[in-house]
Amino acid sequence: MREMERLRELQASGHCCAQVMVAMGLYLRGETNEQLVQAVGGLCGGMGKGLCCGALTGAACALSLFDAALAKEAMLPALVEWFEDEHATVYGSVNCDDILERDRANRFTRCPQLIENTYFAMKDILLSFGFAVEDDRD
Repeated sequence: MREMERLRELQASGHCCAQVMVAMGLYLRGETNEQLVQAVGGLCGGMGKGLCCGALTGAACALSLFDAALAKEAMLPALVEWFEDEHATVYGSVNCDDILERDRANRFTRCPQLIENTYFAMKDILLSFGFAVEDDRD
């Protein structure tokens, strides 16, 4: 289960939610790009101000790596709808501050599962739009 190992390795190494999502998008493409992953760090923690969740914005960036036009037209709306249904209904919004209830310590209990769920939703969206990404969840 290399995929889950990679996901957890990225989280354990100090990468933020947005960086994990982009690094995993690159992983699905069979690529790495540390400069891109570093740049996406600007989305961490809702851009450092508790705004839009970095897992959501990072997944949006990762989807765009596959096909920017299709992402904008169809994949991003699907991702946002999924995220709102799964997380905004629980936490009241898609904002980092709301998800963490304005307590940064909550990131240790809430974010790992949220990142994992968002990654698999992103991957499912890619599969549903015909992108050949390895499925090694078994």
